[in-house]
Amino acid sequence: MARLEDSSHNRRPQSLFPADDYADREGLGEIDSGAPSRVRGRFSPVTKFLPMTGMVISGLVGILFLADLAVKVPFRRVSVPLDVGFLIASLIVAYLSWSVLDTAKT
Repeated sequence: MARLEDSSHNRRPQSLFPADDYADREGLGEIDSGAPSRVRGRFSPVTKFLPMTGMVISGLVGILFLADLAVKVPFRRVSVPLDVGFLIASLIVAYLSWSVLDTAKT
């Protein structure tokens, strides 16, 4: 019995990633990686929203735990190492957020 070849079985499956389709062509060309687009060397205001939010929240957390360390207001100074740890963590997040904003400006 002769076997009929279906052309749909011989085709290469369509890729889920558009970059794979570009790689199959003659040249790679410019591949859209999905990264935030730059306009005149700067990121869009939407991209700046996340680091600014990180700076604001880390500032609030830092003030909260600094106040607890100084005057026992919100948490009655349950644990001094915990207060110091959260204070250091908020400083690290603030620095990282500032660094991202500084990188986005250049």
